Amino acid sequence: MHDVKVDIGADNLKLYGKLYASAADIGIALYCVEMILKKKWHGFPWSRRGSIYNQQTVYTTSLVVSYCRPFTKSYGWPSFPEELLQYDDEENELHSELLTMRNQFYAHSDSCKFEFQPISTPAIDTVITTEPFRRISIKDAKRLQQMCFKVRSRISWRMQTLFAHKTRPLKTASK
Repeated sequence: MHDVKVDIGADNLKLYGKLYASAADIGIALYCVEMILKKKWHGFPWSRRGSIYNQQTVYTTSLVVSYCRPFTKSYGWPSFPEELLQYDDEENELHSELLTMRNQFYAHSDSCKFEFQPISTPAIDTVITTEPFRRISIKDAKRLQQMCFKVRSRISWRMQTLFAHKTRPLKTASK
């Protein structure tokens, strides 16, 4: 049995790595959005009892962070190829909203997403806090699910095309 290692070029090899990791991240996002839809985790903290909102929070946070990871800066790999994002206007809008929420809330805690109002009465001193709910609507979840299918398919296609750039066998090894 012989293996033939192929040189696809250093830049293409880095792009392949970026696309491989991106496909894995989109796969995690797809799993999360499918669980959110299956479990109907679209509520507010007060709308269901028990730990359901906490479970929803975990899946929604993982969904947003995993979906957005390919489109943020990573060291050692090139940027995600924008031509693979063939979204319509509504999808582009959701994509942008998710990136903003990832950067300001899900992966970081930017002050623009939080408000605090101290109040004092003769009976109590407290602070009223406001922050975004960790939820995705049914409509957006279904749209994002389709976006994941679409971009994952484009990633797979692009990964296959990288082998069209092979130049020569590097080494033949016996097993």
